[in-house]
Amino acid sequence: MFAIFSLEEIGSLLYLARLKMTRSRISLGNSRRWVLPVVICAAASALLFVGPVGSHDFPHTPLHVGVRCQADYQNNYDPTIDAYSMCSNFIDTIRSSEWVDYYFNLHGANVAFVNGDPAETCNPCGGADSVDFFLMYTHGGVGPSQSRYAMWDFQTRAWSGTMRFGSAGKQLKVFAT
Repeated sequence: MFAIFSLEEIGSLLYLARLKMTRSRISLGNSRRWVLPVVICAAASALLFVGPVGSHDFPHTPLHVGVRCQADYQNNYDPTIDAYSMCSNFIDTIRSSEWVDYYFNLHGANVAFVNGDPAETCNPCGGADSVDFFLMYTHGGVGPSQSRYAMWDFQTRAWSGTMRFGSAGKQLKVFAT
């Protein structure tokens, strides 16, 4: 059994060990010379072999990521939202471990979500089934049997009933909206 200590906790333990050695009325005799070096050696070993929490690498094959976001809509048929900053922050974060294949808006994008349409599996077209992980940020909603996603084009929606991701192309694993 082992314990993971932060640098602050190790420093506190060393301080308490030194305090105990200097203020204790118990005579340590000759052992006083080696107690502090042993504690320091143990703390250094803990730092070498136990990294900070969250620093452990998780090796994996990078995913291909596609991002499509829309902030404004043709003829203002939907209110403007701040989609681009969220999408940029997402890309900046995920780029450190995954491949971002594209970042497009939703102008004329409806075909990229229709099962069987060639654009669905086309990476340069921004097709959702051309990547492993797809993020879309736009207006949307849900009905009794399907969800809908607003495209830039006036009154155009992509409907989940026409989607069948994971059956072609790269076989999409994650559809995040």
